[in-house]
Amino acid sequence: MTSTKQPELKSDRYVLQDSRDTADGKALFWREGHQGYTTKLSEAHQFTMNEALQQHQNRLTDIPHDLEDLEGMGNEVEPYHLVTNNYLLVSRAQTLENGQNTVFMAAHSSTPGATPTENANMASVYHKAQALALSQFDDDLVPLRKMDVTKHMNVDNRLPLSRASDLTPALLPPSLVDREQEVQVQRPPKNTRIDLTYTSESLKAHAVAILPGEIEQETLDQITELLIDGHQIIAEQVGLPTPLEECLNDPENEGMMPDDSDHVLTNLDAWSEGKPSVEDLLTDEPANSRLSPRGLATCLTFVDWDYGAEMDRLDIPAGDDALLSMS
Repeated sequence: MTSTKQPELKSDRYVLQDSRDTADGKALFWREGHQGYTTKLSEAHQFTMNEALQQHQNRLTDIPHDLEDLEGMGNEVEPYHLVTNNYLLVSRAQTLENGQNTVFMAAHSSTPGATPTENANMASVYHKAQALALSQFDDDLVPLRKMDVTKHMNVDNRLPLSRASDLTPALLPPSLVDREQEVQVQRPPKNTRIDLTYTSESLKAHAVAILPGEIEQETLDQITELLIDGHQIIAEQVGLPTPLEECLNDPENEGMMPDDSDHVLTNLDAWSEGKPSVEDLLTDEPANSRLSPRGLATCLTFVDWDYGAEMDRLDIPAGDDALLSMS
């Protein structure tokens, strides 16, 4: 029988939000060195998970956020985007005993009078750091991101086991359904390769982004749905390299300037003939980007494509091709 001991889940890259207030509609975070507050994540102090939890216990309005979950939201974040930090706790034992629906905790299992519930909307909501800490303390508890549960639950606010097993966060145990499993040999983790191409009447340029970590099917599906015409993006606006810009900045192309045949769109090669498979994107090459696959999906979710701003940034004259890309 496979052990139910959960993997140790820690992050040394947490920031603290002061949830008592905002500045110009942006979330406030503790500034580097504890010197006041800032809306800019680049200026925020980074804590370990334990440090962030200790401060949250001292003042409950200081909310810990894993920086990985904020990737792609920009340097300043609006508070309503921070729902990625909301987690529910599943009781593995009671879920297996139930056999049909996932059983959530309406209070921590060590609390007298704790009431398990199949209704996800009745479950207690925890910050990610709280959920991870409690799951490390109690092997029976499995943390699941609330937005993932909401997406997969049925109209009765229940999460059937068949849907729970499809959830993709690495926080899931090997299975919530099977009591016995064979031990699997783990292969080394891979990264995700994104090949980008720029094509105009007079120029073709390439760039490669190797994102850290393996892309998951749900993330791949989300990215595919959000691409321009199924295979294009404005690369700069979602944190990826812009092949046209790299070509113009190449010393071998000194003096090259955009002309009225240029435009702002970059092609994602793997999507040129439809949605690729996960295996098509995996690589053993080292990452050259800090943006994770999930971070890219988040960028695409919240981006408001600004064609004019990108034309100005690249100094592209407003020719027919540039205008066509904006239509």
